[in-house]
Amino acid sequence: SELSKENSEPVKESVKEETTEKAIPNKEKKSISINNPFKDITNRFDKKKAKSIIGATLILFSFYFFLACLSYIFTWTHDQDRVLNKSLFDFLFEDNPEPVENWLGKLGAWSSHLFIYRWFGLSSFGICILMFITGVRTLLNVILLPIKKTYAITSVMMVWSSLFLGFFANKLNYLGGSFGFHIN
Repeated sequence: SELSKENSEPVKESVKEETTEKAIPNKEKKSISINNPFKDITNRFDKKKAKSIIGATLILFSFYFFLACLSYIFTWTHDQDRVLNKSLFDFLFEDNPEPVENWLGKLGAWSSHLFIYRWFGLSSFGICILMFITGVRTLLNVILLPIKKTYAITSVMMVWSSLFLGFFANKLNYLGGSFGFHIN
């Protein structure tokens, strides 16, 4: 019985040594075989923090664009000649001392002009709704409305209402936007 104990112990030690030796190369092989250069970057970001940042940003942008578009309805006659046919950087960095009338300043005037005049007209408020619902879903994990159905209905309504309001326009205006006017 002593021989069997003596013989079994070295066998156990040799098995432990082999498993230790085999484990180390396998770990090295796994880290070498993965060719993901963004692995370190993605490990640094916590998914919960990223979702919180994205959700809060979407909610803030939705409020910002809602206020900018709402202000555009009242102030478009004063700001349109300054915004028309200008890029964002040309408009933001122009040397005109006269302030814009939009409640959110130059960036609000330009972004609302882009949404309402150049894109979908008054139906651009749907973009604000979509950003808000997505932001609340991402940040708080609360379902205000079903996401897919809301995106589908809002997108169809934006296109349809832009076409409908553009149908009655004799010239390009803020009701139907460029999309509605040119499609008609």
